[in-house]
Amino acid sequence: QDIHAEAAKKRRRTTKKPYSRSIVGATLEVIQKKRAEKPEVRDAAREAALRYIFNLFIAVPALCLLLNLLLQKLI
Repeated sequence: QDIHAEAAKKRRRTTKKPYSRSIVGATLEVIQKKRAEKPEVRDAAREAALRYIFNLFIAVPALCLLLNLLLQKLI
């Protein structure tokens, strides 16, 4: 029994405590600030970013296409 207990002790590993560290593009302060934000603020920022991307990739090219068609009719 002692042999099994010793083997179990050797096999057991210490668990590492979670800690924060900065990653590429975000300092530790920025990460902690975002983590401390309320979910509503994060959701609003996400919606604003999605709206911006939508306008960038869908609305703006559609507007350019429309302007091109109008200019071709005028020429």
